[in-house]
Amino acid sequence: MAGLVCVEDTPEEGDLVVAIDFGTSRTAVAYTIVVEGDNEVVNVLTISGAGGFVRNDYKTPTSVLIQNGEVLSFGYSAQELFVEEEREPSPDWLLFKCFKMTLHKPFQDDPCVECFGGGHKKRLSFVLQKCLEYIKRDVMSQLELMGLLQDPDPTKLFWILTIPAIWSDHAKFVMRTAAFKAGIIGAVESSHLHLALEPECAAIATQADQTQQSLWSVGTKFLVADCGGGTLDITTHEIVRKSPLRLKELLLPAGGPMGATLIDKNFLDFFATLVGKERFKRFEHDDPAGYESLLKQWEEKKVMFQFKESQTGWTKLRVVDVVHKMGITGEFASLIDAWNAANPRTPVEALKDRKVKLALSYNLMKSFYEHPVASVVEKVGATAAACEGLNDVILAGGFSRCGLLQQEMKKRFEATSVRVVVANDPDLTIVKGAALFGAGPVDPIIIRKSKYTFGIGASRVYNPDDAEHQRNRGAVFVGIDGKERLDVFSVHGRVGDDLDVAKPKRRCYTPVNDDQKSCRIAILVTKRYHVLLEKEEGVQELAVTSVPFDMKQPFRDRQVFVEFSFGGPEVRCLFYGSTGEEQVGTPLPIKFNFFQS
Repeated sequence: MAGLVCVEDTPEEGDLVVAIDFGTSRTAVAYTIVVEGDNEVVNVLTISGAGGFVRNDYKTPTSVLIQNGEVLSFGYSAQELFVEEEREPSPDWLLFKCFKMTLHKPFQDDPCVECFGGGHKKRLSFVLQKCLEYIKRDVMSQLELMGLLQDPDPTKLFWILTIPAIWSDHAKFVMRTAAFKAGIIGAVESSHLHLALEPECAAIATQADQTQQSLWSVGTKFLVADCGGGTLDITTHEIVRKSPLRLKELLLPAGGPMGATLIDKNFLDFFATLVGKERFKRFEHDDPAGYESLLKQWEEKKVMFQFKESQTGWTKLRVVDVVHKMGITGEFASLIDAWNAANPRTPVEALKDRKVKLALSYNLMKSFYEHPVASVVEKVGATAAACEGLNDVILAGGFSRCGLLQQEMKKRFEATSVRVVVANDPDLTIVKGAALFGAGPVDPIIIRKSKYTFGIGASRVYNPDDAEHQRNRGAVFVGIDGKERLDVFSVHGRVGDDLDVAKPKRRCYTPVNDDQKSCRIAILVTKRYHVLLEKEEGVQELAVTSVPFDMKQPFRDRQVFVEFSFGGPEVRCLFYGSTGEEQVGTPLPIKFNFFQS
């Protein structure tokens, strides 16, 4: 529940929709032009700074190089510029990587993120804004060169930002605010920006893929595991209709910080143990460019590594510069011997000259992957077990390319009727699905599971015959009408409920007495299923506003209708007058608190 959002402005035929898959590790962009009949063709754009070392890659690292408050470079080019050998990086160059994971942690306000190598911090909102500004300019420039822009104003386009399904609502609002500050939308609450859940985008893309859509039919229940760089994100759905696609959410999203960056952490832990943890820590701090160069080499080897039990080859890293900068050239051989003595099952070798290359055995390389892969398989398996009648597990996201992950996932389900399917081109499945999501006239998820119990605060006459009222006798007060009352949580929907997107949750509220001119609306949420009072433990107030009553109406006819509607990951709240047909004004620009789960 990210706050009050204005009435929808939906894309029409001929409109441009731009999707940004803004991942922890890598970012991708795609666009489509809305056409009639759900026949959109999705085109993937190559962001300036993409096209990496492994293959002709449409995705680029979510890395940004900032100097004096402005973006110097983004993606692969940011990393390469930072480690350029012929020059020392400027002390005011700040490289930020993997900062998006900050949004996965519970927080309020605007946390700081540390630049690569440490020493300098910037507000997370600032770094997000600068990244989105760069992407916006690059996208607009490419669309203009292709002759697709009828208006140079980016706020006239329709934008989709992908987010993990397991994120808090505050994290979602931070992304929306960053998009506004980046000039992507003209107002924070603009309906020209939609947030799309990443595994749901993967579901939409796989169902639209001509080579895979025949795998599923109406009634199929499937789980999507978006295996990304930072997080594992899981959603479960049932196909209600094939064309146009309509899905029902079966369980609340699941997952956690189980992404491919944990493989990088395992490699770095190994290297730190090999050369000495304190020494490696000093190297990381004193020579961030050298540290980034080591990571760049590792990334190449990580992506190309093949999981074959018969594999006897060694993975080779050129570490001569790292060893030299650490000042351990003379003792490097003894450090390798010490590692092998302590770890005979995962050995390393020095090839040719011990100053040149470090060779990692197959067993050692595999060990970096084993725990991250096992964590993903265990979480997916537990979620699948909770989904009765599940037919398929669909793997998407860059980590799903990992051969070991595919092998272990298939082993996990080989004794069941559940089929494991890897999405075609899993790196781009999410951004393609996001573009299709944005082009659709309606959200294809027609039934969603409520993450919270939600509603508003209201005053209710105390009922001495009600057992719950009796248990809360201490909270009773005398209202302005002279009656005993309780301030209650007026529930519109409960956690775990099915929320029908086509049927908003609307309730009516009336004045206490003839003199009451307005209705105070306090939007409330809680993780608890059963709740009575507005001030109970675990209840949080999201927002407060006031809606006037029509004083021209007779007292008994004065009403305010509060409506919660659902579409995508954001809940919208609207207020209506006494007839239930006319909206009373527009949502007020008030500051919100956000529920932290």
